[in-house]
Amino acid sequence: MGFPLILFGLAPLVNSSFESDAGGAAPSGWDTAASVNGISLVSSAEFHSAGDGLPSARGLRQNTSSGTAGNKAIARQRVALPELLPIIREAGTEIALAAMFKPTDQRAADNATLVLEQYSGGTSAPGSGALLPPPFSRSFSCGEGNWVLRLAAAAPDPAAAWLDVVLRYDLTAGYNAASDAFWDRVFLGGLVDLHKGFRKIDPEPTAGYAANEGDGAVEIVRTRRPMTKLDLQLANIAHGCEDDLQLKALRRWLAGPLPGTLALWVDREQHTNAGMHYQRVYQDPKLKIEIPPGFLRTHYGFELTAPSEAA
Repeated sequence: MGFPLILFGLAPLVNSSFESDAGGAAPSGWDTAASVNGISLVSSAEFHSAGDGLPSARGLRQNTSSGTAGNKAIARQRVALPELLPIIREAGTEIALAAMFKPTDQRAADNATLVLEQYSGGTSAPGSGALLPPPFSRSFSCGEGNWVLRLAAAAPDPAAAWLDVVLRYDLTAGYNAASDAFWDRVFLGGLVDLHKGFRKIDPEPTAGYAANEGDGAVEIVRTRRPMTKLDLQLANIAHGCEDDLQLKALRRWLAGPLPGTLALWVDREQHTNAGMHYQRVYQDPKLKIEIPPGFLRTHYGFELTAPSEAA
């Protein structure tokens, strides 16, 4: 089992799963003007299926139309820094960009990159303003198989006003017309990159249906949307460690005035509902925090709701 991964305060990215367009169309909501002979087209042939309740029928295909040096495909969109940024800065938590990725071969895997850029000044147009080098950045891939999770994380620059989410394809490893890279399900938010697993994981799926008895008849009626309740607990988190700082930032965001959604990978190697990846999770109005006696450690507990999910 891998370590848990949480993105909180998810930014409202436009067309983040490329479902707004027919296959073969340019992805609406994504700017491709910086491309040079690049291909960034919606694909109906390759997409990431997260499982029950979150169907996907399209992804984004990237390549270039020829092997000329300097050719590149860029699809990007700009996000104003979210309200959670002050919490992230205070806690030292990173901002993270995550996306599901499938290359057709190793060349495509080497050519494709997931990039999170920070800018000062500029306007809402992607690429405008002064590009800022992040104080700290890292990237990694998780999982094995056809689809993997790619993540790019960076500490926020104090002068940054905009974030650019970038899916790009450069001819780093050479050109082949069949070396396509596919992207799906793009997330942007504050990062909780846990170094230990949950002490307790208790998913409770509810179908949303019930038996209604009356007048000698029984009928099955729908009472609510199907959902999964998650009871997650982490024990003995040392005061001031990296996990503790990240969880404190998550706690403050959950208790703040702008509630939103989270993406939760109970195991970052698993990318479907059955593997306990929950993609549109929100916090129930209950937070469990305990500080046991003795050396200062904290027990964290979260009760989450995943609508239209199946465990």
